[in-house]
Amino acid sequence: MTGQSHETLRRAVDRYRLLPPAERDAAARATLQATIEEVGNNELREWSDTQGQRTDPQNA
Repeated sequence: MTGQSHETLRRAVDRYRLLPPAERDAAARATLQATIEEVGNNELREWSDTQGQRTDPQNA
């Protein structure tokens, strides 16, 4: 997942940076921020799921 997250973030930043400076407005920043937050939430969810599996006595 980490590789996929990195690629998703890299592409989102590239899309933002390819915009002409005049178009890097609040909407463009909000789109970039939403992608960053989504990736972060997905990473946290995956980590949490992994931690839950490690402490589950049935999986030990």
